[in-house]
This record gives sequence, structure tokens and C-alpha cells, in this order.
Amino acid sequence: MSFCGQSAYHGRSQVSAGAAAQKCVEAPLSALDALGTVCRFGRNETIFGEGDELQSSYKIMSGAVRLSRITEDGRRQIVEFRGPGDFIGFEWVGEYALTAEAVRDVTAVRYMRTRVDRMLELRSDVRDSVMALIRGELRAAHEHLVTLGCQGAKERVATFLLQLARRAGAKDGDTIEIELGRQDMADYLGLTLETISRTFSEFRRIGAIGLPERRKIVLRSKAQLRAQTISIN
Repeated sequence: MSFCGQSAYHGRSQVSAGAAAQKCVEAPLSALDALGTVCRFGRNETIFGEGDELQSSYKIMSGAVRLSRITEDGRRQIVEFRGPGDFIGFEWVGEYALTAEAVRDVTAVRYMRTRVDRMLELRSDVRDSVMALIRGELRAAHEHLVTLGCQGAKERVATFLLQLARRAGAKDGDTIEIELGRQDMADYLGLTLETISRTFSEFRRIGAIGLPERRKIVLRSKAQLRAQTISIN
């Protein structure tokens, strides 16, 4: 699974989190920068919609983006989050599979797909990197389905927090800043807002995390979080 907008503070230094699945393809994809134009989106603004014709792809420079779809019963299911350095809107087919919205203000580079397609024809390394990017996203989606299908509420939240810590390179005692709010977390994990808040309070009670501010989490004990991911049946 992939998360966005988190960074870990180690003393006075700050280590920004990147998308692990995308780092291996970053160098060839930097060639796309020559094709791009900078664009900005306000909080909750739609970048593209599910089912829309695929006209542009994007690289996020700052802010956070949620990728979601509406289920048959009308509920929103958040599939992924993306943050600085991540790419969105690269699809196998000619339409967007998900809706992308800015969690907060977002600055991105927009690539017109006609120009991207021409570069893919000319540059095999860029083409291979785009394919690797799409495969990584499919793997992340599969991992998330496993989380939703096989884990209970505490397990899901603990797994989510451990993923944040891993992407941020956070150790026990570090503070992780999170762009997304608790309702977004709930929609991503298939839980209610009340369950997220109750589980956070429980994790704080057992000494796994600290909650100094609304969008900050202090990682007290990764061992305690790992213990919560073990189902007892």
C-alpha cells in the first residue's frame, strides 16, 4: 500500500517520505519533466474523474491526493493516497479508473498524454519505467484488498501506521506528520470515523503511539503496533 504526505522528525532533522514502489523508476521518468507544465489544485478540488477520458498524467510536487471510486451502494472507497514525487493518471486504457482529488492544496506537473505517448515510442527506458510504475500500483492495490478482506479494525489501523512509519523511515520516538484527515483514513481502511478515533485512543493507552496534535503521531512502540496486527481467533 502506498501513502502520502508524511514525514518523520528525528531530533532536528526531517526525512521526507517517498513512494518506495516508485523510486526505482524515478530517474527515467524525470525525462518527462521537459514535457510538463505546472498546475495547482485547491483543497478537495477534483483533478480528474473516474471514467473521464484520459488526457493528462501528473507528478505531484507538493500536497496530497486521494484516489477513490464510488461503490454500487454509493459509498466512497479510497483506494490510494499519493504525495510529493508520486505519479498519478498513468493507466492501461484510455480512461481514468479512479477519481483524483486534492486532500489539501496541491502543486503538480501535468503531462499531456499525447506527448507522453510519443516519448514512450522513442525512449524504451521511459516506457519500461512507466510499465514498472503501473505494475507497482497493481501490487499496492492487491495488498490493500488483502488488508480489507483479512484484517479486523485494530489490525488495519496498526498496519496502516506501520506502513506510514516504514515510508517515513521513522523509529520509536519519532513524530510522523500526516496530510490526510481521519475521515480519509476511515474511508481508506473501510472503517467508520468513530472506529478510527477509538482505535487511536486505544493505541495511545497501551503506549504504541502518542497524539500531540491532530495531524501528528508520535511513534512510541513499533513492537506494540506489530502485536496489534496479529489476529487472535
